[in-house]
Amino acid sequence: MNFNNKIVSAFCITATIAVTTNAEFTGSVFMDVKTIKAVDDFGAEDFNGTVVDLWAESDDSDDVLLNVHDFNDINLGLTYYQCSTSVSWLPGNLGGIFETQALLYADSYVSIGGYNGGLQPNNNGIGLDPSFGGSEAAGPQANAGWYNGNPSNISGLVELTEHTTTGLGVFIGRFSIQGSDLDMAGGTGVLTYNQGSGTPGYQIDFTIDGCIACNDSDGDGYPDNQDECPYDSENDADGDGICGDVDTCPYDSENDADGDGICGDVDAFPYNPNEWADSDEDGIGDNQDNYFENYTHFACCVTSSCFVGTDVQCTAVGGTWIIENESCDDYDCVAPPETCDADLDGDGEVKVADLLLLIGAWGVCP
Repeated sequence: MNFNNKIVSAFCITATIAVTTNAEFTGSVFMDVKTIKAVDDFGAEDFNGTVVDLWAESDDSDDVLLNVHDFNDINLGLTYYQCSTSVSWLPGNLGGIFETQALLYADSYVSIGGYNGGLQPNNNGIGLDPSFGGSEAAGPQANAGWYNGNPSNISGLVELTEHTTTGLGVFIGRFSIQGSDLDMAGGTGVLTYNQGSGTPGYQIDFTIDGCIACNDSDGDGYPDNQDECPYDSENDADGDGICGDVDTCPYDSENDADGDGICGDVDAFPYNPNEWADSDEDGIGDNQDNYFENYTHFACCVTSSCFVGTDVQCTAVGGTWIIENESCDDYDCVAPPETCDADLDGDGEVKVADLLLLIGAWGVCP
C-alpha cells in the first residue's frame, strides 16, 4: 500500500484454532501485518508504526460470524494507537475533515466483518462486552468481547480475501502501535458463528500461534518477519549492522571512517579526511600532490610516440607538450618530416632559400 510516497509492507501470521463443535471455520486465524507511515492534512507525520489486521478463516461462504469473546491479548496492558479523530474501539469514520490517513489505515478498532477494502468504516453496529473495558480503553481487557449489535445487518458474512489460505474469511479487528515491535502470538479467545438466522450456533477456541506465509519484500528468500534487513536483498553486505537500504556506505563496514563523505570502499585514503583520490597512483593524495596538480596527465609527443610526464621530462627528450589533464589515448603524435643536411631552413625541401642561407653564412666560422 502506498500513499503520499509512504511505503507500506505486509506479511501474514497464522493462529491455530481448536474446534470445539462441528464447525465450518477451518481452525486457523490469520493476521495481516503492515508497516505504515501516515501524514496529516498538513504533511506532518501522524503515525509511523505497525498495524495488525486479524482475520478468521472459513472454508464455507455461508458462515456468519456473530461475536468474539473471552479474548485475552498476550499484550494485556499495552496501549494501542487511537487516532485523534476517532478515539474509540468502535468503527467511527465520520468522513470529511475527520477522515485522515491515520484514521483510515492505522486506527485501532474491533469489528465483526466490514473490512471495507482496508479503510475504517463508520459505525457498523458493533458492540462491546462490558469486559472489554469501554470504547476508550487502552486495549482489550481480560476476557474481552465484541459482537454484531445489529442482527439485521449481517456484517459478519464470510467474504473473499487474500489474507487466508482458503480465500474466505471474516475481518475481526485492527490493532496498531507506534513503532515496529508488535507480537500478538499467544493470545486466545473464542469465536461464535452460525450460517444465518434460525441456524445452530457454533463456538471455536483459538490461540494465536506463529507465521506460515510472510511477505518477502526484498526477494531474498527470507520472510520479512525473519529477515533482519527486509528491504535489503544483500542483507547488510558489509556486516556493520546497518541494512543496505538505509546504509549510506553499504559496502564499507566502517561507514566512511574519516568522515570525508567518501565511503571507504572507494576512498583511496579511508583514514585521511583530507584525501580520497590518488589519480597518478604514487601513494600521495591528489589534494596534497603538487606533481598531480601541476603536471600529471600532460601528454608529451616525441616524434610519433607519446608518454605522460612533467614539463622537465618532456623538454629533456625534445618532446612537445599537448594539453593539460589528458592522456596519450586522446592524441596521435605525428613525427616531423624527414630532413637532410642541405635543408637549412628545415622545410623539407632544398631550394634557393637554403642557398641564400649558405651564402649569408659565407666566411670564417665564428
